[in-house]
Amino acid sequence: MTSALAAFVLAIAVALCLSACTSGSAQARPGTVIFLMENTPNNLDPRIGTDAESQYLDSLIFSSLVQRSDQMTVVPDLAESWQIPDPLTYIFHLRPGVRFQNGQPLTSADVKYTFESIMSGEVKTPKRGSFAIVREIDTPDPLTVVFHLRQPYASFLWDLMRPAIGIVPRPGTPGGAFKPAEHPIGSGPFRFVRQVPGEEVELERNPDYFGKPPKIERVVFRIVPDATTRALELRKGSADLTLNSLTPDMVDALAKTPGVRVTDDPGTIIQYVAFNCADPILRHRRVRQALAYATDRPQIIRYRLRGQARVAYGLLPPGNWAYDPSVPHYDFDPARANQLLDEAGFPRGPDGIRFHLTLKTSTDETARLLGAVLQQQWRQVGVALDLHSLEFG
Repeated sequence: MTSALAAFVLAIAVALCLSACTSGSAQARPGTVIFLMENTPNNLDPRIGTDAESQYLDSLIFSSLVQRSDQMTVVPDLAESWQIPDPLTYIFHLRPGVRFQNGQPLTSADVKYTFESIMSGEVKTPKRGSFAIVREIDTPDPLTVVFHLRQPYASFLWDLMRPAIGIVPRPGTPGGAFKPAEHPIGSGPFRFVRQVPGEEVELERNPDYFGKPPKIERVVFRIVPDATTRALELRKGSADLTLNSLTPDMVDALAKTPGVRVTDDPGTIIQYVAFNCADPILRHRRVRQALAYATDRPQIIRYRLRGQARVAYGLLPPGNWAYDPSVPHYDFDPARANQLLDEAGFPRGPDGIRFHLTLKTSTDETARLLGAVLQQQWRQVGVALDLHSLEFG
């Protein structure tokens, strides 16, 4: 974030992870699951893709050194164990006998190449900054990788997790001859079959996966940009699954539809308002605090999000290892909001308005409706909010 957007009001909610699946047969052939996605994956090279769609697929095609458990703790993936003898040294011991999906053995040389291709700039990727603290990578033997850091970094293990990164074959090997973005070859539970840009991506079960083999034989990820169309596909049984891609109203309606099942778990998606701290009004801390107090998040969750969320008190969810429950809570308190705005030197005018602000949102229906709710709530403390909807890009 730029310095102008350095302050946040965590005023909305953490959304629940929601999926809806049909109990009828939507399969193109036995053993196939049809998964509906909003957008085409940007890049299937796990060193590059950062969008949700790319990471869905990368987590199935590729393995990394470690992965996270349901409790957000670090557990083994390609590395069956590791040691941290000092804050600057991480030693990983790889599982023996792991092979890429083309049959090529996966060794410490592939791990070293994956990270050095990012660090050197060989691969142009926004993930390069995550590994700027890595000074050197050693491979004393084919199953040992040693990272030497420039400085201690508490989140280093989490930056190595699947799907944040995936191990690719080094050049000079049969797998390294492929471009990962076009024909990805990893060591994950599924392997790439084909991609039709803008339409679908197909994966099949990897019979040589080192972990517990998946029960599903094949997954077809179909690209369906329109949320209403995705909901209709699920309802009529022509698709099996979607994840976090429907509005709360649609989820409620599908939950009442015979043959459709909705499951939910605490998620890590966060909705927030970012302040432009260079603005002459928003540069005042009391104003930002007042807007947080003026936001009735429980009401938003109950009525706008249909109860499918929880209040966020920070960027990190309660299940995260670094979550701090002692951070300040800005619960709904319009009296306190009015007091802070008065103290900041913004009295109400004859029309009851203290000042105007502009909120930029996307054209997404949920974002626009959320902006309308904030507009209504903040007006109660004398803040007129003008909404400006733009295409997401």
